[in-house]
Amino acid sequence: MRDEQAWPVRNPAVALVQGTVRARDGQPLPDVAVEVTALFTDTPGSARIGECAGTPGPVERTRTDAAGEFRVTLSAGAGPQRNACLAVRVEPPAASGLAARTVSGRAAVLRATAAPQEPVRVDVVLSP
Repeated sequence: MRDEQAWPVRNPAVALVQGTVRARDGQPLPDVAVEVTALFTDTPGSARIGECAGTPGPVERTRTDAAGEFRVTLSAGAGPQRNACLAVRVEPPAASGLAARTVSGRAAVLRATAAPQEPVRVDVVLSP
């Protein structure tokens, strides 16, 4: 019988992103579509979203809850730490009369760790 050597299992490199979506008057906005995109800044790339430029990375979509809050986990798969610039696109329901908005430029580090991470916070205010 051959002696099999087990390969180490790596945790995925992840970053937690959370925030709120509110109207200009401070009211939370429920059921708003949220798309969080990571552009990796540690490898050359030509993709650009607002203030972010780099190699396209993971994209996660969710909707805000009743308190206008959202939370996503971006995963770069198993591997080393990755540096990224985040772009958060929010699209309210058409009937709200509010305009969609993209907020970009927040830095995030996707790390392979089993320990809980501090989330990157992105709060968005929408106007008509």
